[in-house]
Amino acid sequence: MGVMPEQANKMINFLNNHTKEELAAMQIMNRIHTILTVKKVLTLRGFVQTLERKCQEMQKDIDNFKLKLAALQSKGLPSLLTNAGRLLTPEQYATRVNNYVTNQITASSSSPAETRPPSGQSLYDK
Repeated sequence: MGVMPEQANKMINFLNNHTKEELAAMQIMNRIHTILTVKKVLTLRGFVQTLERKCQEMQKDIDNFKLKLAALQSKGLPSLLTNAGRLLTPEQYATRVNNYVTNQITASSSSPAETRPPSGQSLYDK
């Protein structure tokens, strides 16, 4: 019972310290079955609490990722979504990024303000 909370120990001690007649008056017909059910319910409750905690941690990570992605998209990174709102495949997104870079290179080479050829730094600066 080391992994069970104190509440489980109290419930089991309660069941063990009462007679069959006292338990029958409380509509508990089978002491062993009830003890096993208490253990099972409390173990499952612990699992659910762990799962909920991990889901909350994952949601925080997802929210942080969304914030970082939104910051990159505000700087010009192409969207990860199709027009229908579905996520692009990696190949589709690579094509979209390549088209974006090609357009940036074309736009920067036609710009009279920049006399040198486009580089990774000039694309990064934009």
